[in-house]
Amino acid sequence: MSRKNGGLPVNLISFGAEAVREDLRTQMDSILSNSYTLPKDASVVTAFLKTLARYARQLELKLEDTERRINTPPTIPGESSAASSTVNEDKDATDAVHTMQAPMDRLRLSEPSTTFGSSQDVELIESTLSLNDEVTSAHKLRRPEFWYAPDHPWEYLDVSKPSSLIFPASDLLHDLVSLFFRHVHLYLIHEPTFTRQVTSGLHYRSHAFGSVVLAVCALAARHSDDPRVGSGHHKGWNYYTQLRAIHVGQYLRQENLLWDLQLMPLMGMYAYGLLLPDHCTMLTGMGILLSQSRGLHRLKRAENRPWTPEDEMLKRTFWFLVGLDVYVGSFDGKPRVTNYDEIDAEYPLEVDDEYWPGEMLADPDNPWQQPIDVPCRVSAFTEHLKLLEIYSFAEATIYSIQRAPFWDAIGCPEWGRNIVVELDSALNAWLDKLPQHLRWDPHTPTPSGLALYATYQWVCIQLHRPYLKEFASAAVCVTAARSCSHAVTAYTKASPHIPMPTVFGWAAFSSIILLLNLKNGKMASPRDLEDVSRNMELLARHEGDWQVAGRYHDIIREVYQLVRAPQEAENARKRKAHNDTFESQPETGPTDLDNFEIGLDADPTSLWDGLNVASWNGIDLNMYLQDLDAVWGGILTGSSAG
Repeated sequence: MSRKNGGLPVNLISFGAEAVREDLRTQMDSILSNSYTLPKDASVVTAFLKTLARYARQLELKLEDTERRINTPPTIPGESSAASSTVNEDKDATDAVHTMQAPMDRLRLSEPSTTFGSSQDVELIESTLSLNDEVTSAHKLRRPEFWYAPDHPWEYLDVSKPSSLIFPASDLLHDLVSLFFRHVHLYLIHEPTFTRQVTSGLHYRSHAFGSVVLAVCALAARHSDDPRVGSGHHKGWNYYTQLRAIHVGQYLRQENLLWDLQLMPLMGMYAYGLLLPDHCTMLTGMGILLSQSRGLHRLKRAENRPWTPEDEMLKRTFWFLVGLDVYVGSFDGKPRVTNYDEIDAEYPLEVDDEYWPGEMLADPDNPWQQPIDVPCRVSAFTEHLKLLEIYSFAEATIYSIQRAPFWDAIGCPEWGRNIVVELDSALNAWLDKLPQHLRWDPHTPTPSGLALYATYQWVCIQLHRPYLKEFASAAVCVTAARSCSHAVTAYTKASPHIPMPTVFGWAAFSSIILLLNLKNGKMASPRDLEDVSRNMELLARHEGDWQVAGRYHDIIREVYQLVRAPQEAENARKRKAHNDTFESQPETGPTDLDNFEIGLDADPTSLWDGLNVASWNGIDLNMYLQDLDAVWGGILTGSSAG
């Protein structure tokens, strides 16, 4: 079922007259069925009605022509030559059209259309022309040099022969693949299929698949103690440096689309763990654009075609790229490539790997069915995407860099606040519908449930952050930051291996909220410092393998110094006043604050001893949070430059 248009299976790619006729027959069968639902998109309904009307008109013309031929008397002698001449001319014209149509059909079949949408002019024009085989004059207007790709050799740039890939030893390769699916599994690769392909040696025969294997090895290397994968931040680097996400002519090979597409988020995940956030942004963007060019943003199951494992992996890879785009854009202050309003693809099917068609546990009579009594693991991925969709709308409205004047023209001064209220309701609805096995149970916590809970609290913070000056929003942010910190701590206990760097982002952001909240004596709590301390310990524990963890660790320390500055200024003023009053007395020795500096292993709880929180009330620390992208961006730029 479509996420938007109510399930209308509109085929937006037309390969010829017969294909269009078949589409129309399918549509008419659907309309005549009892389960038909009128689409919500008026433009889709209009386009379809016009196409159906043209089809009916062509049938009328053909019927009239047939009746006229039946009623036409036999040819009179003497007119046969003229009639023969006319027939020959028509035949020549038809042959010319077929000559032109044949390569066009081949071109379309080998290169699917890259225009998508409910109101594309190209789709309407092609559908109209292809319906009328009799109207040959329209095809005569097509000049070959502008329509036949073989006349333009530069459009078929061959892929230069790629360099040979160097894989780990067979025993290490087996271990790394196992580690990937145990600790990193991102749901965009079907484990049984991937394992069989590696076992058969496909990575030696296919460069595209071999690249995916190396990307898997690079990500899994962070969880390996084998010295052959490297050490520290450079674990898996030897595998990553062999990869090329894009090269000339690569994407003309349709058979490699899945592997080419999977490679981009895998490389992006590895790059983000290093000091390469811009690489992750570019890889994510290229992957999304490639997906859109192949129509994956509108990918749905069709009744007349079986849904294959490759289809599902393509769809899951696209959705993973969308989620990665949201996170990278939020954490690093980068503009996003995707817009949920332009996505009509179905969410991933909630069917675990072992129940896919062809697997031993799958039901051959009911493909793509998860047993009712078996909780689905991939449901966590789908629910995660739904959460990000809520945040995505907030990012496009209350976080927009330059608000369109149309918002003000609407005449609603509280439009932003109203949006937050609606999004809060959406969050509550999401929580109410969350499957039981994905809820956070303090007694039996699961990594999936904890990750969703942390994401939920993070989204709550993001919705209310622009309104921190209001007590209600500030209270929501502080409460959510505490809950997020607790969830992250519990998550790392349930799953010591961190699969994605987003965990570090949750820890850092909740810590910053708690630190800035200390200026408000009414909501400050000593336990907040304990939460910050645990988050810093988490980041310090993983910064040896993840550079991004050390980066966030430094961000917390910098924010700590920002909020501590008023206290240091107050202490300096008091020391000066003390010295002016007691000049005759020996100068007092320096205090701990005089030479204050946060060490990498410092316990933030002990650093706050003797701190006068009330002295911060005159400082607008909210500016540091409202413009946090600038603070983070400066640190990231400095780190990258170094």
